[in-house]
Amino acid sequence: TSNIFNTYIQMKKIGLLFLLLGTFFSCQKKEDGYLEDPYKGKLKVTYIEEAKGWVKNIALYNEDLYFIRQDPFIGKMDSKGNTSSVTVTKSDNFNFNNDGSSIALSDSGDVYYTKGLLGPHKIFKYTPSTQQTTEIEVKYNPSYFGGREGILALTRYNSNEFMFFDFYTKTIKRYFHNLGTIVDVMGSGRDEISDGTGINASFRGIFQMAVFGKDIYVIDGKNSIRKIEPEGTSFKVTTLLRNYPETIKDLATDDNGVIYVVADNQGILKFNPTTNQLEDYLSGKYIEMKTPKSGLGYNDVIFNVDAISIKGKDMYLAYSTTLIKIANFKEEIAKYLLERERK
Repeated sequence: TSNIFNTYIQMKKIGLLFLLLGTFFSCQKKEDGYLEDPYKGKLKVTYIEEAKGWVKNIALYNEDLYFIRQDPFIGKMDSKGNTSSVTVTKSDNFNFNNDGSSIALSDSGDVYYTKGLLGPHKIFKYTPSTQQTTEIEVKYNPSYFGGREGILALTRYNSNEFMFFDFYTKTIKRYFHNLGTIVDVMGSGRDEISDGTGINASFRGIFQMAVFGKDIYVIDGKNSIRKIEPEGTSFKVTTLLRNYPETIKDLATDDNGVIYVVADNQGILKFNPTTNQLEDYLSGKYIEMKTPKSGLGYNDVIFNVDAISIKGKDMYLAYSTTLIKIANFKEEIAKYLLERERK
């Protein structure tokens, strides 16, 4: 009986040992899984940096992100691997940058910018190598009673030229920066949204542009999306979406021509060309983001993006005073949304 009892005790000890070992390895596996995927339930982003001022517009030059703030500052985000830093490239000692203020870069790295709706009727060129600023006058015949004179939505169209919107004359113009020449492209001068070709098309006020190939997508009147495409020696204007209920702040296209839009308090939307409607892409409250930097996270109470740009597989966002880069954005956003659905 004593031997049977001792054998029973030994078996219980062995069983307990296996139970403890099983529990240990189970916990270790969970811990290892957690360590392998620190981004689980979070949106993985490359960087989150403070621009130290309200960002109105962004533009890319190689891998660097340039931005124009509401106060008279232009900044640059340097990004290499997991390191990033913000520097002020240029500051003005007058005025401020209003709605429609814009920034674009030439092949040589010269920075061109405009001051928006209430700004002067000029394009500014800043050359980083000399730290000199040149003012380019946009000719017009001002009214005796005055009015809003601003130059809006300056956008690089190709290596030789920019497109921009002249709010005073309600026309889109081309600026051949190598030649120093500005020519009218389209616009009747009437304050309305009306489709047509060349001077037969009409605009209310174009605040942002995005170029895909030779086509241009624009935000007109802050709540309509229109497409501008070459037709013969002119350009044809077609309205894709009219009178959206929220303010459309910016738009961008990916390499496949898919249009991504940011609208007031609605995060990021995608344009559906079949229905001509905007559909939810990334929105909602408490979108937690995390960067490769240890311990750095970001909780966005309302994902209210102000500016968007896309280059290759990467998406760049400006939210208030914050600059965000999402590398491989389609893959990372898809993973985040899948995890969010499982919760």
